[in-house]
Parts: sequence; structure tokens; C-alpha cells
Amino acid sequence: MSKRKFIPILAATALSAVLHASPSAAAVDCDAPASFIDAKACDAARQGLEALRRFVWRTRMIYALYLPDYVHAVRR
Repeated sequence: MSKRKFIPILAATALSAVLHASPSAAAVDCDAPASFIDAKACDAARQGLEALRRFVWRTRMIYALYLPDYVHAVRR
């Protein structure tokens, strides 16, 4: 592969990794969840941090939830 093709591919790969690793913009409002999955995650958060962690882990490949978006709804 020539250097002329390698640099743009490397830059695009690095940018993609940064964009996918960045956290979501805001926490989910658990008083009025926007979707069915947000409601399910908020229900898990109300049961405790361990229940929320298990829910996010169990559904990670389907919904790609971000745990800190729901932590504020955890009852201590």
C-alpha cells in the first residue's frame, strides 16, 4: 500500500475510534423516558446500581446503552 493511501485511511480509522468512544451528550430523563428501552433501563436503575449494570451488560450488543446516562436514577 502506498503512503498516499495509507495516511488518509489511518486518519479515518483514528477519527472513527474517537467518535465511537466518546460519551453521549446528555443523561436520559427517567421521569419521561423517550423510548421503550430507556424506560426499561430506568426501571433497572431504580432497582439499584448492580441491576442497572447487569441490564446494560446483558443488552450491550443490542442497544449499546451508556451506563452513566442512567446512573442519576439509581436509588441508594
